Amino acid sequence: YRLSEARYSKGIDGYLSVLDAQRSLYNAQQGLVMLHLAQINNLVTLYKALGGGKNNY
Repeated sequence: YRLSEARYSKGIDGYLSVLDAQRSLYNAQQGLVMLHLAQINNLVTLYKALGGGKNNY
């Protein structure tokens, strides 16, 4: 994304390439957030499977 901005500011590329790079960056960031969420959910599932959680005595 920063490279696209630099190229745009120097007049090498148009603004559309900046927007495309920004969209790709946001998609990658969203994918990273989804992976973190899956990791947390898997840890909770593992914790429950190993007997963790609220005890019902």
